[in-house]
Amino acid sequence: MNQNKVTIFLLILILFFTISISAQDLSDGVYKGTGEGMHGEMVIQIEIETGEITELEVLEHSETPTIAETAIEKVTEKILKNQNWDVDTVAGATYTSDGIKEGVKEALAKATNN
Repeated sequence: MNQNKVTIFLLILILFFTISISAQDLSDGVYKGTGEGMHGEMVIQIEIETGEITELEVLEHSETPTIAETAIEKVTEKILKNQNWDVDTVAGATYTSDGIKEGVKEALAKATNN
């Protein structure tokens, strides 16, 4: 019985720290970051409101349009849903997906240093 109480306590503790870390103390504002796609640098812009990513836009890229459109749509959706840059890449658009993720990661670093 005591082991169950300890396990429950540890799970609650882990949940508490996960919630407090996930907010990352992001400062509200608009931030840009860059990432490397298949055909060069990508410029990504995010907007933070009340500690959450509310908007994500790919401002510049040199990717193949038909491939980039799908990756931009799906990766943006995943990042906004998960509130994290570390999401799965889109099959067939790995470099483009990684470029977006790198740009968001860099922009988030700026938002945490503000």
